[in-house]
Amino acid sequence: MAFVVAFVACLTAVAQERTDTVSYRYIPLSQEEIDSLVPKELLSPQPADTVVAQKEVSGPFTSMLKRDTKFLRYLDRLATGNKDRSFEKKFDVNFIVMPSYTREGSFGIGGGATGLYRLDRTDSIMQPSDITLIGNVTLNGFFALTASGNTHFPGRRLRYSYKLEYTYSPLDFWGISREARGLNPKSVHNYEMTLGHTTYYFKCIMYPYDGMVLCQYRDITERSQRKLELEKKNHELNEIQKAALIGNWQYDTQTRIFCYAGHTGIMCSEEVQHINMDNYLELILPEDRKSFTGWMKENLKGKMENSVDYRIFLQGNIFYIRLKAFARERQKDGNVTIEGYIQNITDIQKRRNDINLLTHAINNSTEDIYSAHEDGTLIFCNRCFKERHGIGNGQDITRMKIYDLPSYGRDETSWKEFANRVKRGETNHGYIVYHPLPKRPEVLAIEGNAYWVTSDKGEGTIWTFGRDVSTRIRHEQQIKQFNLILDKIIENLPAGIVVKDINNNFKYLYRNRESYNREIPIQEALGKDDFDFYPLETAQEKEHKTLK
Repeated sequence: MAFVVAFVACLTAVAQERTDTVSYRYIPLSQEEIDSLVPKELLSPQPADTVVAQKEVSGPFTSMLKRDTKFLRYLDRLATGNKDRSFEKKFDVNFIVMPSYTREGSFGIGGGATGLYRLDRTDSIMQPSDITLIGNVTLNGFFALTASGNTHFPGRRLRYSYKLEYTYSPLDFWGISREARGLNPKSVHNYEMTLGHTTYYFKCIMYPYDGMVLCQYRDITERSQRKLELEKKNHELNEIQKAALIGNWQYDTQTRIFCYAGHTGIMCSEEVQHINMDNYLELILPEDRKSFTGWMKENLKGKMENSVDYRIFLQGNIFYIRLKAFARERQKDGNVTIEGYIQNITDIQKRRNDINLLTHAINNSTEDIYSAHEDGTLIFCNRCFKERHGIGNGQDITRMKIYDLPSYGRDETSWKEFANRVKRGETNHGYIVYHPLPKRPEVLAIEGNAYWVTSDKGEGTIWTFGRDVSTRIRHEQQIKQFNLILDKIIENLPAGIVVKDINNNFKYLYRNRESYNREIPIQEALGKDDFDFYPLETAQEKEHKTLK
């Protein structure tokens, strides 16, 4: 796309020299003076039979066609436009409008107008002043308008020449030369050119000069590449700020104005926001204001090593903010300006709080929870596991092997076998270890689950969750003993006891030794009914009694 505006004006002073040239002044005659110069016989009325001569047709087209129309007179003016009629007319104008066509601009319409005029119509020696207007508009958006002329002032001492030109050409640019037009893709800008696999940038400056165009090319490849790299880095930084909820801030001690902009998601936006420091302090929770103001005073003194985390209350919600300063400037008048970044760490803090809550729940769980590397080195163990194995809170568990604990029931070999089972997924659905703690005989068994988890470092770790089931085992043993006693009592009662399943065709669930048909052992009767042991009539009679 080319855009050229040129304005050329010159004002020339011409010295009047003494010459012997005769100068005439043109003074138009009045109608009375013209009549006085014409003989009276020519002005007398003509006889009736006298034929009046037709008006002379002076134009080339009207003379040739022997007709007088507005269109022919217009063509006459175009054909005789070189004649000076500025003495007869104040402003002698000729114009033309024609269609146009160019390969770049497509069809259009253009026109031109010329005019002659005199500022001193009594001076016959001085040439007339002139003005020319040329314009063109095309369907593809091309537009051109040129105005030029010369004005001669009375006395023939001053002349004013001017030229105004406005051109708009929405052209596509591929490069310089016909080969570049054939090989290069179309450039978006008029200063980009691709040769092979390399892109060059240049600046093209065009000047109109004497009907031609002067072009100046300046290589700006290095500068443009640096600009593109900077734009790319700025775009990457902007995306990082959006992902990390980061913005920038600035504080001026003289105005006490806190300015901030960015992508924190709260208060900040891409446009710079302003707030007075006193108003901003009101947003900070009272218990965090002291730490914030103390941090600000240290940074104003130049101590910018530390950041500060604080909370603000905005729109009914609490947000966690982190502030860090990285630039400080002190003016001659004592005013200090500091600048830094601001980050919304609400999500980070909430996740941290969730992790702390989860850690607290795991640490206070009644189950044994621990994690260890494949070689047995402990990574984590909760309070219950530490108490059960006699590990103090101040001891470094990362230096301990789980199979070296005196209260642990596995040695190194059995631990490796257990780790391999966990790695194969054989312990995901639970396992029971009886008498797992040699020094704690009251612990009869531990039921647990173990999982293989890959850490962030890519290392395999084992996480186990075990619970003491000794109480449950003792209850089960007591229930079994009670059932044995109850079975003996029922079996030896002096009465027949039969239990049938009404939902399964009255099949036997239980019968003691005193029940009818004593010859049938109880083991053979379970799952069978009366029809399996009695004749049909007897079985139907017993079923009838059972239904009653």
